[in-house]
Amino acid sequence: MRFLGRDGASFELSLLGWQRPRGAANEIDANRLKVRLVITTNEGTVDEVAPCLVAWEVERLADWFEALAAHRATDAEQCFLEPDLRFRISPASGVARLLRIGIDLRGRRKPGTPAPVGEISFSASDDDLGAAARALRAGARRYPVRESR
Repeated sequence: MRFLGRDGASFELSLLGWQRPRGAANEIDANRLKVRLVITTNEGTVDEVAPCLVAWEVERLADWFEALAAHRATDAEQCFLEPDLRFRISPASGVARLLRIGIDLRGRRKPGTPAPVGEISFSASDDDLGAAARALRAGARRYPVRESR
C-alpha cells in the first residue's frame, strides 16, 4: 500500500510475513505480522520493520479503505493493538478528503534514540483509497488469520 503527497512525502506499508512463522500459544502472537514501513518526509526517509499489525487488523483496514472509497458510513479513525500506526480521514465523506497517518515508533527504539513520531497527511481520492484496500487484501490473502497452537 502506498500514498504519495504532492510535496514529495510518501508512506508505504508492506507485509513481510509472520512474526512467529511457527505460530504461538495465544491468538494475538499467532497472528502478528512483520510490517515494513517506508516513510519519506522533508526530514528524510525512515525504513522500519515492526510487528505492528495482526492479521485481522489488516482485513479491518482494507474494509475501512473500501468503505471510504465507496462513500459508505464508517468510522473516521482506525487504531490498532500496537500504538505504532493510526489512520484518520477528514471529512469522512466528500470528494476532497485528507488521510492522516499517525506514526509513533518510539516503542521500537532504545530509550534516548530518535524515532519517527508525528502525522503525515495525504489528499486521498476514491481511487487512492480503493488501491490501498486492494493492496491490503492481497496481503491478507497471503497471511490469513491463524488459530493459536
